Amino acid sequence: LLTPECLPILNDPAMIRTFDTEARSRGRRDYVKIHGRFIPETPADPLIEGFTFSIGNARGEFYRASLLPMDLEGRIGTSGGRWIFKDSTAKLGPGLRQGLSRVTVRSKLMDGYLNYSFRIVAYGDLSRATLSQMTTQVYIGDDVAYLTADWSGEPGKWKLSLPQTQ
Repeated sequence: LLTPECLPILNDPAMIRTFDTEARSRGRRDYVKIHGRFIPETPADPLIEGFTFSIGNARGEFYRASLLPMDLEGRIGTSGGRWIFKDSTAKLGPGLRQGLSRVTVRSKLMDGYLNYSFRIVAYGDLSRATLSQMTTQVYIGDDVAYLTADWSGEPGKWKLSLPQTQ
């Protein structure tokens, strides 16, 4: 999952909800909601370079989805940029991009550094989210940010709440 070049994800509250076979047969879909931010080491442009999100545990990666260049719609201004991807069909099936339902990426100059924040809502098979320690990764081009942390809860309903940093 991790590569030595990974950057830390800051302020990363998240939740994962999974459902049993019966609930899935009634149309319930596992989902993850997460947001955070990171400071890339190189210039990053999600509109041109694309965007990838993954999550896994000691047993391996169990969810990965990518947006291709130009999947995000957005703009760049003098103080940063904002890009959005929406797919309402992802809640009902794989959607256009492996279950990504909504992705928002923002860049903003803070304390002399360009920070990227992200919000993700994704649906898919998250049934392998059975261990409390999980790693999330976000990729924009060649910049990869990650967080390995212990989530609270239990299989079926996980929550990650971290203290505010930086």
